[in-house]
Amino acid sequence: MTARQIVAVGLRLFALSLCMGAIDMFWRAAALYNMAAAWGSPLWFGVPLVALFLVGAAVIWIMSGPLSRWLISGLGKMEATKPSTIDLLAVGCMLMGLWWLKESLIPFVRLWLNALELAPARGVSAFVWLGSEGKVGVAMYILQIVASGCLVRCAYPLARWLLRQAQASEASTSPIEP
Repeated sequence: MTARQIVAVGLRLFALSLCMGAIDMFWRAAALYNMAAAWGSPLWFGVPLVALFLVGAAVIWIMSGPLSRWLISGLGKMEATKPSTIDLLAVGCMLMGLWWLKESLIPFVRLWLNALELAPARGVSAFVWLGSEGKVGVAMYILQIVASGCLVRCAYPLARWLLRQAQASEASTSPIEP
């Protein structure tokens, strides 16, 4: 299995996790609708968000081949040999970045949509409705999204750096032979 195939499998797993996130969003939107029915919240409040997650998952699933080719563009010619340590480390960085993206993007969207939906009822803007804790949360989610993007796009330089650090630490701890 080549590194590109492993990344393609990881992208498809990411698409499946987005589908799970869409199901979660559907149930949350249904619960919010039941709670907010007295406020005049429309029934279709959660449908665009669920559709967005499902469309995103479908695009990632369908485009997993070209996306994996783009992500591993710096690798050179792909051969069906055993992946090297740097390939495995880079693929791990990419998969960790995609997982982190999912873990930060879904709560960010959820928090921001709650602010957009509930702020007009209080007569304030969404930014004011967030308060200081919400603003810190939004900033942290944005920071995590940027960091996960760096993990995904800069996986090979990061893998090279990690290997150099591991080799340097191994060299400093190995006993000196006469």
